[in-house]
Amino acid sequence: MVKGPDSKANQWEISYTYPLSKRTSLWVGYNKIANEAQAAYNFGVNNYTIAIGGRPQGLAFGAWHNF
Repeated sequence: MVKGPDSKANQWEISYTYPLSKRTSLWVGYNKIANEAQAAYNFGVNNYTIAIGGRPQGLAFGAWHNF
């Protein structure tokens, strides 16, 4: 846990979903965390260690089908 001055972060995400049919869709998304000078927030899905003040980002895509 990060505490003190300059230990905040902002997170942005943009995503888009494209329907192929009534039951099937494709999606894509971009996500970014902007840590301040003393922050080290990261995505909670991996054990990647981020440097203090780092700016992790990622691109994700997928598809789903409702049965």
